[in-house]
Amino acid sequence: MPTSIGSGSWQRCWRGIEGAGSGWKARPLTAHGLVECERHDLVDWFFGLALLWPMRSPGRMRAMKSDASVFRMRAESFLIAMRDLRELGPSSDSALADPDYRSAIALLAVHSAISFSDAILVLALGSPSTGDHKAAPKKLRAAVAARNIPGKEVAIFSRLIGSKHELAYGRRNIRPTDVASAVVDAERFAAWSYEAMQGLEGRYS
Repeated sequence: MPTSIGSGSWQRCWRGIEGAGSGWKARPLTAHGLVECERHDLVDWFFGLALLWPMRSPGRMRAMKSDASVFRMRAESFLIAMRDLRELGPSSDSALADPDYRSAIALLAVHSAISFSDAILVLALGSPSTGDHKAAPKKLRAAVAARNIPGKEVAIFSRLIGSKHELAYGRRNIRPTDVASAVVDAERFAAWSYEAMQGLEGRYS
């Protein structure tokens, strides 16, 4: 017999349990966010609760917020350094940045986005992205979608990640347009990241 459970944070947790392969199958039931779960058996039900409790306990939530702040501050330091190096050029126009600093500016833009993404992932899932950075945009997109946070700006993150290898290891010189594009993308992604983090932290308060 399908069992209806609550909305909001519970819905998100049950979806997380489903993603963990516990045997729960959740789907939207009403516009208010209620979900309908089909229990495969009692073992799966207890397994789901075992996953749920550590994620929602006050101690765990405090730890997640603390860990996220580390990644956020790291992202901000990259962003500040990017802005400072850009200002060393003949004007504040990123396309006119000092040629000696173009690579550094563009890579700082990329790494600020990576750290902002990790801060969001820690708040949403409890852990940052690991391994290949190319997989990070997909993980971020899924995490924010599961929590009903608009995520079109994840495409910006994906673009920055896609440019990382060429910026760091490419054979050609970094062009002024590369720098300008990376700076604009980093600023836009940072603005969205703050909104996403605020939304996630509000659900833990």
